[in-house]
Amino acid sequence: MTIDGITFCFGASTAMPQFGDRWPDGDDTLGFQAFTVTPAGIEFQFHPLSVVSQRTDGWGPGGHPKPEARQK
Repeated sequence: MTIDGITFCFGASTAMPQFGDRWPDGDDTLGFQAFTVTPAGIEFQFHPLSVVSQRTDGWGPGGHPKPEARQK
């Protein structure tokens, strides 16, 4: 989205899908955004994750350990 010459880039967290069904153009594909600065401007590219954890023994798809299971 570009407003008044400023481009805004939105992306999901790499931890868990978020709000993919909230907007008509929503996409909750997990990945990261790469920006390359060139003399002509800023180039943007989204890189989806090639592997997404399917663990369910913790919080979120990545299976973050529950507080009591974390190392102290």
